[in-house]
Amino acid sequence: MANLPLSDLDYYTEIREILGIDETIVSDDAIDRDVVKGQAERELKKAVTDWSTLANDDAAQLRTAVIYRICAILCDRFRILQPSEEVIGDYEYVLPDTDWTEMAQRFDSLMASAIMNISTYTVSHEGVQVVLATPTTVENIPDWGYI
Repeated sequence: MANLPLSDLDYYTEIREILGIDETIVSDDAIDRDVVKGQAERELKKAVTDWSTLANDDAAQLRTAVIYRICAILCDRFRILQPSEEVIGDYEYVLPDTDWTEMAQRFDSLMASAIMNISTYTVSHEGVQVVLATPTTVENIPDWGYI
C-alpha cells in the first residue's frame, strides 16, 4: 500500500511546531513508527477512499488531516508518558499540567475539518437506516370530521 504524500515536505518540523515540542521530546523515528504515522495513514485512507487521486488543494487537505491525526496519536502517548517534574542541576521544576486528552480531541477535530474540505469527500451513511415520516398532504390528512 503506497504512502500518503508526506515525505515531500518536512512534516516532522510541522508536527513538532504544532505540538510545541522539539526533537529531544519526539524524534523523527518516533513519528515514523507504524503505530503513529502508519496508523494515521491507514485511518485516513479508509475515510478518504479516493486518496490516491487527490491533487492540489485536496491533496494538501489530506496531508493536513494526516498531520493532525499524527498529533492526536502523539498526544495520547504524551498523556501516558508526561513527567510531572524535571530536575536540572540542583533545581527541581514542577512542570505545568497539560490536558493531552483535550489536545488530542482538538487535533482530531482539526483533522475532521481538513477532511471535510476535500472537494470529493462525501460522508458515508452505509449501515445507517433512515426512517422518514409519511408526509402530510391533502390526500392523507385524517378525517376527524371537523376539517
